[in-house]
Amino acid sequence: CIDNAIRYGSSRLIINSGKAPPKKSDIERGYINLENSWEELAEYIKRDFNNDDFVISMEPCDSTMMAENLSGPTDKAVELCDRLYQRQIPAAITMDIAHIVEEGEMVKEALQISEKYCDHIHFANCIISNKNHELYGDCHPTFDLPGSEFPFSELEKTYSLLSKIYKEKQIYIGIEYLCRVD
Repeated sequence: CIDNAIRYGSSRLIINSGKAPPKKSDIERGYINLENSWEELAEYIKRDFNNDDFVISMEPCDSTMMAENLSGPTDKAVELCDRLYQRQIPAAITMDIAHIVEEGEMVKEALQISEKYCDHIHFANCIISNKNHELYGDCHPTFDLPGSEFPFSELEKTYSLLSKIYKEKQIYIGIEYLCRVD
């Protein structure tokens, strides 16, 4: 998919970390493998496309609810990018406000922690307070759904928060929701 992304003029590819290992004792090894894979992707892009501007951005997903991805906690995603940058491997983070709350994190703190690597944010909604709801988890309901985590009022607060965190930085915001027919 990197080949197609570059051929069609994309400037970035958003990935996730994939599933977390079943044993908690293997989590750190999982991050080492992810770091090494990221390096291989960056080398491939440079070698085969001579492209230094293409960005690989990881979207931390939930690590405990549905996706059970390796990279869920914001601080772990930032640590990974720190290590990649120390090795001169370009890296970015795409934050998703639904994934942040699915991890039990506060949106403001997660966006502040990730700011140095993040210029792309997804506004998405979720339901985490009612496990019996048919759209429980990361199902991208509309923002006007009663009982969801991000009604329009919360979305507006989050949007105004971005100008405080990303004062001098251009950011891209994507809105994610799935259309459903009643």
